Amino acid sequence: MFGSAKPARVLAFGAVVAVVVFGLGMLAATLLRGPWWPARPSDGRHEPPAYTRAEFTALIMGKTTQEVLEVLGEPARRSQDSEAEYWHYRQRTRDPLTDRTDILVQVVFYDGRVLHVNY
Repeated sequence: MFGSAKPARVLAFGAVVAVVVFGLGMLAATLLRGPWWPARPSDGRHEPPAYTRAEFTALIMGKTTQEVLEVLGEPARRSQDSEAEYWHYRQRTRDPLTDRTDILVQVVFYDGRVLHVNY
């Protein structure tokens, strides 16, 4: 009876240690990725501008896919369903509350024109 309790305590302690180590790792990764940490290494290429959300929306709202390509270039990813096409751009807009660059912005096309932008 007492012999089975010890391995259960050891397993529980190991699980707690694993959760704490994982949590500390996530906290360290979050802290290291501050405004002083570049999003990606610079290789000399021109970085596209990060617009305010209002500027970005005004820039593309109602435009065709070709017009958006001319203004913003190729999206990082494209997807679609039976109703719409979705283009995803990375680090192209800024959050108005924090002034930090948004990780992703989704441009939604219906019938070939921008109808909505998701931040």
